[in-house]
Amino acid sequence: MKEKVLAFLAIKSLEQLEQILIPVGGEKLAARVADWRRLLEGLSAMGLARFVAVDLGVVRGLAYYTAFVFEAFDRKGELRAIAGGGRYNNLVAKLADPICRPLALPLAM
Repeated sequence: MKEKVLAFLAIKSLEQLEQILIPVGGEKLAARVADWRRLLEGLSAMGLARFVAVDLGVVRGLAYYTAFVFEAFDRKGELRAIAGGGRYNNLVAKLADPICRPLALPLAM
């Protein structure tokens, strides 16, 4: 089991993710992979692909976020994360407006 977890965490591209996950199937899984593809293609279209790395080991409050999470680092990668956040769909809907989809971006100071 340990080896499987470590192999999963070693995935660093969408293509690797698809090779491992697609064979196990499922609509929800296919939808999540499609979400990843849209996100990465959008970032690439904005010229940001060289600044993005897939890291499935990033977790930020598992009970808090509902979709992608991210962390931002300095260009040299010498500091800890200087920013991070993610999607939490339906959080505001639970509190007030049912169609709002907020995104957080806390900065480390």
